[in-house]
Amino acid sequence: MKTAMALLIVVCMSVALGGCSTSGPDVTGGVGYTLRASDTRNKLAYYELRPSGELRYTGGITAGMESAGLSHPDWAASFTRAELAPVLELIAQNPEPASVEPTKEQVNYKLGLRTPGKGERRFVSGPTAFFEGLYKRSEALMISRRPELGGPGR
Repeated sequence: MKTAMALLIVVCMSVALGGCSTSGPDVTGGVGYTLRASDTRNKLAYYELRPSGELRYTGGITAGMESAGLSHPDWAASFTRAELAPVLELIAQNPEPASVEPTKEQVNYKLGLRTPGKGERRFVSGPTAFFEGLYKRSEALMISRRPELGGPGR
């Protein structure tokens, strides 16, 4: 009886402190990332994929703020595993993406990549097929929910 009461107390405390359900379901299988891109005109973009399937975006000056809590999303939406498949497949094919030296004449990327069993690894790179692909797939997800952000002249 004492053991059951102790277990009940632990469960109640865990729920009260938010330990059981704050992160939501793990849609991505533990994969997540933060991706910052800056082009030659200092146009900045920031994407964050959370394991819950939520993709967040911000652009402009706040996209370059790397300190925790400073980069607030302009937009966020939740996606299913099927919708995220192009992004997750790219990451699965490139668990340790190759990088190239960034230059002022090209788009530069900063990536914080979290995968199961590896923790978070950070990469800084100029354009490669992986970094350009991850950026374009992240952008395509956003545009799928916000079609007004795509199209000619963007």
